[in-house]
Amino acid sequence: MKIPIDVPMTEQCVQFLLALLTGMALGMLYVLLRSFGRRAAAFLWDLLFVILSLTIGTTFFLTICQGYPRAFHLLGFALGAAWIFLLLGRVKRARRTQRSKHEKEKISSHT
Repeated sequence: MKIPIDVPMTEQCVQFLLALLTGMALGMLYVLLRSFGRRAAAFLWDLLFVILSLTIGTTFFLTICQGYPRAFHLLGFALGAAWIFLLLGRVKRARRTQRSKHEKEKISSHT
């Protein structure tokens, strides 16, 4: 079995962008599944996420990478998921800040 070493740079860039998008999709899937369950059901949602992410990752590596994963594919997955977590974290903080300002205005108007 011979591993292809000379993958063109354009193909590597396309594969990295696809890995980045896949990582973003996995990050959104994780946030979505975690929003459904709290303490008791969290294990089941986490298990479902692991099964889905392994399936998606394996399919990605077999189809896009022709069965030869490289480090930049994993980096794309990680960067995509991290970007989603940071983006959604900022959105949550902004909503909390806006909600707390609104509650303070309600309290001050009632007194």
